[in-house]
Amino acid sequence: MVRGEAMAGPMIGGNLRCLLKLAGTPHLQLYSAQAPGYGIVFLNLKRESLPFLQVKEVRQALLYGLDRQELIDDVLEGQGLVADSPVLPILWAYDPAVRHYSYDPERAIGLLDAAGWMDSDGDRVRDREGVTLAFTLLTTDEPAMVGLAEGMAAQWLNIGVRVRVRTVSTEVANNFVRNRDFDAALVRMALTADPDPYPLWHSTQAEAGQNYAGFDNEEADLAMEEARLTADPERLLELYHTFQQIFAEEVPALLIHHPVYTYAVHDSVREVQLSPMLHTSQRFRNIQSWYVQAEGVVVNEGSSLDKSDE
Repeated sequence: MVRGEAMAGPMIGGNLRCLLKLAGTPHLQLYSAQAPGYGIVFLNLKRESLPFLQVKEVRQALLYGLDRQELIDDVLEGQGLVADSPVLPILWAYDPAVRHYSYDPERAIGLLDAAGWMDSDGDRVRDREGVTLAFTLLTTDEPAMVGLAEGMAAQWLNIGVRVRVRTVSTEVANNFVRNRDFDAALVRMALTADPDPYPLWHSTQAEAGQNYAGFDNEEADLAMEEARLTADPERLLELYHTFQQIFAEEVPALLIHHPVYTYAVHDSVREVQLSPMLHTSQRFRNIQSWYVQAEGVVVNEGSSLDKSDE
């Protein structure tokens, strides 16, 4: 999987139904850890028919209007962690002080009101100058993805945003995303250990690269460009933090969750440890310490070893 490639199929960690079956299997111990990637809603910032997606306050409202923890708990059976940055928290470049968007529907409503999007006709959907605050959310027909998309649509309706969920096959969804033929798209991204955001978020990648949202921000571009040129580790970290802060302020896409990888091992195996992983093979990081619990052997007093030379 190349860095930043959109995935419409199951995220690392496996199928939820299989996981639930494993949880009830005798003599199995389940270990979980954060895996590399995230679920994300790309917003098509270049689509002229959706002018509201080009308004920062509307994008912020969409994120404040999502109870992501509830979606993770209800749809993903808890198999995920709320995402707040396009840089993985398990990487050295992550900014722990990046702005976090907690679920705050009142703040979302306030942002939409201030931006001039009101419900002028009492149909529960906001509008402005003849444009309705409504769009289509594309995702795949995998049950977990459908559940997430429908949950988002229901939560957004509570703040006056109408969303129609459209489900297609994995292959079709990936083609729509690559061709920028969508309003918004809920996909899964696989990432590597390289925190460089350039391939996914630099403006030069908006037409044919992997900047599927069409994010175009001069300050962010400059930070990403300098980060590719500097050899100073401290300056590099500063630039990556700057990019994350700009991303959190501009919200060019809606980060939903990081996946959780769950690994099943027979409960007779001891000292298994699972920590955040960049590759699934890292579940064997401490395999040299694994052992199978042995049964104790009782030795009778009269059966001591004879160490004489006879």
